[in-house]
Amino acid sequence: AGPPGRIVEETGLKGLQMGGVQVSPRHANFMVNVGEATARDVLTLVSEVRRRVHDRIGVWIECEVRHVDEGGRIAPVSPICEGG
Repeated sequence: AGPPGRIVEETGLKGLQMGGVQVSPRHANFMVNVGEATARDVLTLVSEVRRRVHDRIGVWIECEVRHVDEGGRIAPVSPICEGG
């Protein structure tokens, strides 16, 4: 399918904004805080981008979002990062 940033760009999602976060207009593999973005804004946008890409090409792009808890433990963000 190709590099995720290119796939997101080809799906027409550069600049897509939800709440205070948007898909970077410069590089579609990054999210940009455009003003007081919340964790929920980020997760909502990630989920929407993954869904739209899946709807277009039938592939779930890998989710690189990780949760770091107060103890420093790192884990994938579920269910956002679990296939669909």
